Amino acid sequence: MNKRHEFLVRSKRWNGFQAIYDDTSIDSNKYSIKFPNVSLPDMAALRFAVSSEDGTFIGQSFIPIAHIRSGYRYVVLRNQMNIPINASSLFVFIRINIHIKSEDQEIAKKLVQPLMNQAIERNKLEQDSNKQTSCEDIVSKLSVRNHNTTSMESELMFREQTEKIPTYETK
Repeated sequence: MNKRHEFLVRSKRWNGFQAIYDDTSIDSNKYSIKFPNVSLPDMAALRFAVSSEDGTFIGQSFIPIAHIRSGYRYVVLRNQMNIPINASSLFVFIRINIHIKSEDQEIAKKLVQPLMNQAIERNKLEQDSNKQTSCEDIVSKLSVRNHNTTSMESELMFREQTEKIPTYETK
């Protein structure tokens, strides 16, 4: 992805040491750069380059992506030999959003808050053991009821059969 010459800001007044920009015409969203995905941040770098209107090189700075931190930062400009240029820097605001795939969200939460996740896991285990105990109680009660019902049914069937059996008296 090449963003060269895409974001140009023109100075309003230049006194040799400090450029003054017209703040009224600068929209912060217009000059924001968003990188959708940096696959290998250890190998990627961000380049800030400053040049005059006629294309004359003023300064540049290369910053490895792995070393960039969020917040307001001064970026010191350097010459073509990578030597810092006195009294030249850029004041930038950097916001870093780390994108985590949806299938990795649970693992990331466990890594960020391990103690909280241990407590949650403990609560789940306790709830599961309580559910299992209550299920065992229900099953045992049902089996007792079934046993009682079966014995009552068999007793009723036995009585009905004994009543139906004719008795023959012999004289």
